[in-house]
Amino acid sequence: MTLRTPPLSVQPTSRLPAFLATLATLTVVGLVCARLAAYGIWDPWELAVADAARKLGESSQGVEPARSLVLRAISAAFGAFSTREWAGRLPIALCGVGLLVITFAWARRLATTRVGVMSLLVLGTTPLFLLHSRQMLGGTPTFLAGSCVMLGASVACLAPSDGREDTRWVWMAFATLSAIASLFVGGALLTIAPVLLAVAITWLLVRGGNRELPVAQRVCGLLCVLSAAIVTSAIARDVLRHAASSSLWIGGAPLDNTPPTFERSIEHLFHGFAPWSAVLPVALGSLLRIDDLRSPRSALKLCVVLWATFGYAAQTLFLSSYGSAPFPAPVALGVAAALWLDESDRSQRALWPEALIIMLLVGLLIRDFAFYPASPLGSLELDGLKLPESFNPKRVWALLLGAFAAAVALFGIATPERERLELKAPYRLITSAWRASLPHKLWLIALGLALVGMVGFGAGALLAPKLLKLSSIARRVGLVLGVIPLVLPVLIAIVQMLYHLAARLAKVRTVPLFAAALALGAYTSQWFLPQVSEQFSPRGVFDAYNEFAKPGEPLAQHRVEGRAAAYYARADVKEIAGRSELVSFLTGPGRRWAVFPSEDLPDIDVDFRKRTQRHLFVASDTTGRVTLAASTPVAGVSDHNPLARFVLKTAPKVQNPVNANFEDRVELIGYDLKLPGKDHVGAGQTFVVTWYWRALKANIGTYKIFVHIDGQDQRLNGDHEPVDGRYPVRLWDVGDVIVDRQELSVPATYPSGVYTLFVGFFRGESRLKLVQGTKDEANRLRAGTIRIR
Repeated sequence: MTLRTPPLSVQPTSRLPAFLATLATLTVVGLVCARLAAYGIWDPWELAVADAARKLGESSQGVEPARSLVLRAISAAFGAFSTREWAGRLPIALCGVGLLVITFAWARRLATTRVGVMSLLVLGTTPLFLLHSRQMLGGTPTFLAGSCVMLGASVACLAPSDGREDTRWVWMAFATLSAIASLFVGGALLTIAPVLLAVAITWLLVRGGNRELPVAQRVCGLLCVLSAAIVTSAIARDVLRHAASSSLWIGGAPLDNTPPTFERSIEHLFHGFAPWSAVLPVALGSLLRIDDLRSPRSALKLCVVLWATFGYAAQTLFLSSYGSAPFPAPVALGVAAALWLDESDRSQRALWPEALIIMLLVGLLIRDFAFYPASPLGSLELDGLKLPESFNPKRVWALLLGAFAAAVALFGIATPERERLELKAPYRLITSAWRASLPHKLWLIALGLALVGMVGFGAGALLAPKLLKLSSIARRVGLVLGVIPLVLPVLIAIVQMLYHLAARLAKVRTVPLFAAALALGAYTSQWFLPQVSEQFSPRGVFDAYNEFAKPGEPLAQHRVEGRAAAYYARADVKEIAGRSELVSFLTGPGRRWAVFPSEDLPDIDVDFRKRTQRHLFVASDTTGRVTLAASTPVAGVSDHNPLARFVLKTAPKVQNPVNANFEDRVELIGYDLKLPGKDHVGAGQTFVVTWYWRALKANIGTYKIFVHIDGQDQRLNGDHEPVDGRYPVRLWDVGDVIVDRQELSVPATYPSGVYTLFVGFFRGESRLKLVQGTKDEANRLRAGTIRIR
């Protein structure tokens, strides 16, 4: 009996597939190991692991047993290569490479080499794998430990006989040693229990009743069943005991936390295993269709499904009481997707229904990644991980995931048909329909009239929109409709050519899928991860200090938790607790430097200006969590302090002067309008209004600005904190000129007409009284008008 499934169709004899598979595999390995030092240590999550590993070199007291092997490996790397990011990440990256090897070996041993390569590529291109393999906080060692147990146990218990039964004892010994190591990597709950339960149940269903099995295989199966029962009982005992100390069986100690709802893990897995998570529902559904439980391939399918199921159950249990943990069985999902791809590709049949489902799920991924930029990071299971609104690479995600969806469409329509490309075929079909019957003629006439009407409407929108009294949105729609009939023949020809190309690529139709996945993996590991790290790692600010500061210029740190300075700063860092003390430090003699949370910049800058009459010089970008500021500018270095652009001493020339006064506290000098049209904005379009305010008093209060754009029984609301919340009204000081820019979008449903701009200040139900300027009965300033078309 052999596990190798014969091909369902003749495969090409070219060496190109093997070359492409080797190249793709080396690329995935490169994505794991390349540029490990290109981004800083995440504070506080990765920094906590680094500190624990450093302390382990001095003393092993207080180290959690279930993570001791991982911490010892990181500590050894620090000792061998210095305390740098790449050194601490190297053991985790090597675990990632090892996981790829084990994934290939397991799928190859129980299926085929082709499935092994596909499994490796599926797993290696997901954010879940790449993010966990390139950081010290990663869970790749846990994945590797469980996968080693699975490889040894499944080969010993499930692999068909090859005439060398003694090797089963070797594989069983490998599984045993891997299980012992797993206790000190992630605990039995996440690594050992899901694997043993999956193999034991599969063996009982597939092999247990077969008396013709070799003795070694039967004994290994019984040992696996017994081990699964012992491990599960030990875990259940510790869960029920709820002891305060850490348990090797569970992998942690109980916490007083609120357990997440069951769907959180599914959501994080859906985002973390992208783009292949869109394939998983179809793949897992196909694996459940098992015709013969005793076939080797069916045994692998059942084992994969059970491993993923028990892995999800183990993660859910751990999250409910013991802390955070990633999904422990990503290898099972990678093999599941690879098995479906292999069987579908060998069948050489069209897969339109499956492709449509996958493309819809890819569209959901695009939507989630656009609205929630931190979605790909969910699989890290880190508490408090948020990205600023300014960071949203939604266009890149949409492009890469869109390319994967296009590859799925190609995969779905690719069949080995060799029909000649006939660009005239659609028009011969129209001719045949015209000759068929009267109803066909009527439908074709209606379609022709519709196309002519679209062209006519488009011509009117282009040449005479004012004569037709078209709104701006109607004009834009008309231009689009007018172009469609003109480009329709071209689109039909492109679709025909793509379908013909798909037929010619039928034997290599998985290549575009893996090419798109590799592109997404490259972006995730080499661009997205470093860009995200700028938001969580203070390395950039300390590197800026090391570069720009002259010898002897002191550095202070205020409200910055963690010990990142010990890893990056080339100077002694003074810890300052109070803001007043920090400002006193910055106003001392000579140039001085300070690192503090970016959210504190407005308050610190205000206090600094009161003493020096100038803004702080910010030497690093303020989009991250912390900011590096200097007391005086640095020659040749750009100032990144946004308040230097938005808080001025003198007012610039404004487009629309107003000169309104609110209770002798604030003056509206005027405003500028930036409209898409010369004198109007269209419905569905965006425009920019920039307000220029002058503070007449200090301590104005905790007011916000309201903006009402009223007209045609509609209201566009623009209430906001000034300067995007960077300089709230409570901080305004006498003489400040505030440049407050806001972008507003006009709903597509707004009718044409002239709208009035009302503006003022509010706090709850109260408003600052307007003492100079045109107001209405609601104490709102009539600042001007705007035309919407």
